[in-house]
Amino acid sequence: MIINSIQEDEPFEYLQKQDVLKCNGDEFAGYSADERKEKDKQILQFFRDTVQKRIEGYFVKLPLKTNKIATLPDNYRLTLKRLIGIVKTTPMEVKKMIQEIFEDQVKKNILEIVIAQTPKGEWTHYSPIQPVLTPHKATTKCRVVVDASAHYKGNDSLNDAIEQGPTLLPDILDILIRFRSGETVILADVEKAFLQVRLNEEDRDLTRILWIKDINLPATPDNVEVYRFTRVLFGLNASPFLLAATIMLHLENHANSKLASKINENLYVDNLIFTFDGSPREALELYKEFKAIFADANLNLREFMGNSDEFNNNIPEVDKAQKSDLKVLGIPYDPDKDTIQLECFVSTDEKYSRRTVSRKIGSDFDPQGLMTPLMLTSKPFQRVLWQDEFAYKWDTPLNQNHESQ
Repeated sequence: MIINSIQEDEPFEYLQKQDVLKCNGDEFAGYSADERKEKDKQILQFFRDTVQKRIEGYFVKLPLKTNKIATLPDNYRLTLKRLIGIVKTTPMEVKKMIQEIFEDQVKKNILEIVIAQTPKGEWTHYSPIQPVLTPHKATTKCRVVVDASAHYKGNDSLNDAIEQGPTLLPDILDILIRFRSGETVILADVEKAFLQVRLNEEDRDLTRILWIKDINLPATPDNVEVYRFTRVLFGLNASPFLLAATIMLHLENHANSKLASKINENLYVDNLIFTFDGSPREALELYKEFKAIFADANLNLREFMGNSDEFNNNIPEVDKAQKSDLKVLGIPYDPDKDTIQLECFVSTDEKYSRRTVSRKIGSDFDPQGLMTPLMLTSKPFQRVLWQDEFAYKWDTPLNQNHESQ
């Protein structure tokens, strides 16, 4: 019997190669690191070759996979079926909110109603929608999310036919460290960022959605309206890349290259977290510059908040954030005290099991590791629960000893 030898310093690489060898000949095993780097380079180049800056703003094309887009079904029946279910189960109050969103977005030319005379693109695809309630938010109580991953059994979804693109975001840990190192803080975010990047006319029919004309009636064929997006929509896998690439390109070409570079380093998706060792008066000047830089790309930077009363009191109300429930990249922040707040607590009113312990350990968002001393003992305890001698399944209640620990 011949036994393949494994180098002690290469067990992972060896096993990975064996997995690839076991794949079927037509099965895609994923890009290698070099292939991924080359593919990302091609996608970024495609973006730069096709992006257009017009009077209205930036227009981008979707990075389509040519081998998949040609066979992509239109998804109309699936989308209509989902719409019928949503109309049946959604309360009238929420349907009114959805209707207001659609009317507002048509007025702002974020959506357009598709009629017989509407010029069609080369491909047409429909995606289901889903209302998501966000009552805790000050500005948006309801969002309409597009499910671009919906598909017929055995067929691709729209997201399957679009290249996701490279991640262009700065490291979140670097941003948070810089956030706590400067003397003066300026926080802001881009209003409805994804919807401010225009979609090239040739790709708009891939973003068709359905809604009802009369919210008091069921979703029958006569009561269905067809819309399509004119902007990059949240729900496409390429949207984060397209937004980041657009803002990056805009900042690269801005006259104030030094400030633009600093913005780029401290912008995470649509959140600006900027700190510097200057005065509140200088921060107010930066506020004006920030507004002008983003306005040049037809982007509205708003929800400003700083760690000084002088800065906050001189920001126009229309651009000012609310201090209550303020978070910086998911971490609660008190601008008056200039402190962040991390919470770590264990509920005592639930039965403990592998699942509940794992959920609790994984639910504390702490990218800087500030709560590590508190969480240190929980990791070895979690490992104990996986030992065969206890024979725990995911939802098996823990024994008395482990329950007390």
